[in-house]
Parts: sequence; structure tokens; C-alpha cells
Amino acid sequence: MLSPDEIRAKLLEKNMHNLVCQPRSKLVVEGYPRSANTFSVDMINVICDAAGHKRPPMGHHTHSVLNLRLGALQNIPIVVMIRDPAAAILSYKIFSGRPVSFCLDRYVTFYSRTLQLNKPFILGEFKETINDFNAVLTRLNAVLDDPLPLSEDLARDTARAQDQARARAAQRHGDKATERVGVPTEERETLKQEQRAEVEEALAKNPEPMRLYNEVLARGR
Repeated sequence: MLSPDEIRAKLLEKNMHNLVCQPRSKLVVEGYPRSANTFSVDMINVICDAAGHKRPPMGHHTHSVLNLRLGALQNIPIVVMIRDPAAAILSYKIFSGRPVSFCLDRYVTFYSRTLQLNKPFILGEFKETINDFNAVLTRLNAVLDDPLPLSEDLARDTARAQDQARARAAQRHGDKATERVGVPTEERETLKQEQRAEVEEALAKNPEPMRLYNEVLARGR
């Protein structure tokens, strides 16, 4: 088994230092892409800023179970983000431009490896996360040494987090922002309608993503 230093070195081969779990990290937030990873990190920061609370250093956005493993080995709380496979795979296909088979295989790989951790984790289920982030924070606070503030106005803080996501997408991706932004738009909904049938057909032939989805839901706190 790899040591924490070896895992960290492996993650740093492909990820920026600030995304990889460090000994000083207070939590790790990871999931399959397009599963409210960005929304969760932005909401934590927005809520902390509004409350005058220091932003917690976090491992996030490597989309690798190694980051979760690193947190678990250092007794740092881990949050596993998850979205139902049909929606997650469709959104990732649009985001990445990859074939459905690749997107489906990545979903299976991520969550099968997550379940192999055999470590407790806080569940960040997509719909609850985007609709009631305080519920996720309440469960997370039960395992944090320094609990995070709750949002006093979820609608306001959600709007701020989404505005940040739109601004980043426009800056980084220009005319490709529609495909890349993690916020609903009319253009994205059109793309989803055009590609949904292909994803649903692939999932009908392979039940493993849904099996893993249900098992993760059952295992999470």
C-alpha cells in the first residue's frame, strides 16, 4: 500500500498543489465530474466569507479516489459527491466531448474504488447539495474539529456561487463556456436533449453504474 507521501506525489504529477490533500487540510471533497463538486467548494467559501469565517483548506477537484484515500489515511474528513449516473454521465459527456463508453467507465472506476476505501464518508448527493446545502454542512460539521458556518440565506449564497462559476467558465473557456459551465442554461438543456438517448441506451446495457450509485448512497452518512 502506498504511503501518504507517495500518494501525494502521485497526485501532484497531474494536479496543482492547492487541489491535493495536505496535512493541514480540514476536509477533502471529491466526486465524479459534474456532480456538484465545484458548487460545493464554492458554497463553502461563499458561506465562510459571508460569516467572516476563515476558509478551510481543502483537497478537491482532482476527481481521483487517491485524494479521498489520502484524507482517510490522515484522519481528515472526506466528502463523496455523487449524482445519478444518467445525469452525471450525460453532463460529463457534454463537458468533455468524450464517448459515452469512456464517461461510463470513469463513473464505474471512481465509485468502485471509493467503496474499496472501507472508510466512513459524508455523502454529498447532487440534488440535496444544490437544494439544501445546509443539510450537507450539518452532517459534515458533526465530524469537523472546527465546524463550518451554515448559510443564513441559501438563495443568496447559491446565486453567488453560480455567478462565480459562470465568470470562471467565461474567463477560462470563452465560446465553449456553455459546455463547460456547471450551471443550468438553455443551451446546455438543448445539448442534453440531443444526447440523452445515447446515454440511456448505454446504461440500459450496463447496470453497474446504477448499482454503484445505490451502494454509495447506502454507505454514506
